[in-house]
Amino acid sequence: MPAVAAREHERGAGENGGKTREGQRGSPSEGSRVILPCLEEGHVSERRTIEPVQPIYADRASGQTFPDARAMVNAYLARFGERAGTKLEPLDASGYTLVNKGSASIGINVLEDHGVLLFVAPVMTVPIAGHESFYRRLLELSFLTTSDAAFAIDAQRDEVVVRSLRRLSGLDYEEFEDLLDTVGKVADEWDDTLRGEFGR
Repeated sequence: MPAVAAREHERGAGENGGKTREGQRGSPSEGSRVILPCLEEGHVSERRTIEPVQPIYADRASGQTFPDARAMVNAYLARFGERAGTKLEPLDASGYTLVNKGSASIGINVLEDHGVLLFVAPVMTVPIAGHESFYRRLLELSFLTTSDAAFAIDAQRDEVVVRSLRRLSGLDYEEFEDLLDTVGKVADEWDDTLRGEFGR
């Protein structure tokens, strides 16, 4: 009898163990049933249609408004020319014109597709040798010396330029004049100096 009782005890223990394992297996399943509804009921970001912001073409100081970016820049060019005592050519069909200041020639580009105004003034051709020291010099100058402008490389022409970008929307005349003056001043001041230091 003791042997039979022992076997019955082992059988019972085995059955209890199976229940425990089933309970353990059941526990994650119950957890999943708790978690999944949370995921299903969670807040999903709704797709919203964002209406494009209309650009502002106006000079805050004078209150003058313009129908488009080119009309605004042409008006600013005429105003700049009056102050400088010279006549400036308006933008051509591509949105480009050239302004001379000292020894600098500043290209003004209205890039309406990108919504920006780009000023570019050529400085010199990239030197054949000594690129590392040359580029370091340009970066150091662009840190503070060039103000709102910066030196850059026009890869297509292998040319060093001074350039400045500004969003067209909300552009005031004073900002336009300041950027044009800055680019012209930096190019006029550093073209001879950089050519003297690095040749070519």
